[in-house]
Amino acid sequence: MNPLKHIPKSNNEDIDNGSFERLSEHSFADLIALTGMYGVFRESDGTKLLLKTYGTYPTVSVEIKLFQDSNLSRLLIDMCRVVNFQTKVIHNVSLKVAEPQNGIGILIFRDQIANAIEMGVKRIFLTAKGFYQIRHEYSGYIVWAKFGYTMWDDRCIRKFNKLMDKARFRGRLRNPAPIHLSSTTVNDLVADGQGALLWEWDGYTWEGEFYPQEKNNVNYLNIYLAKKSLKLIQSRV
Repeated sequence: MNPLKHIPKSNNEDIDNGSFERLSEHSFADLIALTGMYGVFRESDGTKLLLKTYGTYPTVSVEIKLFQDSNLSRLLIDMCRVVNFQTKVIHNVSLKVAEPQNGIGILIFRDQIANAIEMGVKRIFLTAKGFYQIRHEYSGYIVWAKFGYTMWDDRCIRKFNKLMDKARFRGRLRNPAPIHLSSTTVNDLVADGQGALLWEWDGYTWEGEFYPQEKNNVNYLNIYLAKKSLKLIQSRV
């Protein structure tokens, strides 16, 4: 982890840093680390981090806004996470960046997973939003699959299987058959160039989960990190 010397204070009157540490055995620095914000925030770069927490232990909701300067003139990142320190489960509720597709998302998520592994988090889940017509605003349906989240909702999985059956039928006369048509998961599909285009066109909002302590999700993430020449995640399994 990369705790800062000066941790932003929460504006929640019910949870101060001292009582939070006594209840959870973690500090606000740990809480911020589990959001992934340390992947892009550095105290020395002049940016301003605002933190808001609410809820009742063991479940803590945290909203973080990162501004370009201390005047709060430009919002760079706006995120919300819900952390349950008892079950060790995190809900990644939302993540908005001022400049999408500039690599910020993977830096945040990589840092979150590295810290989640260290702190024993068992599961992270989210809704991967988007479809073709709104892909420039909501591209989560594509990027979260590339980052290693896997589908867990039966309805989403059945819909994916039907999509692939139709794609295989359309491509049945092609010889050899395109590699992406053999994909059985959305992760394998988007890892292939043609498959990524298929999912961009025909994909949809789905429910995803990531198990930091298991190899499957981490392996998918490391494949993407390697393609981007980023530091890989070290799995404990």
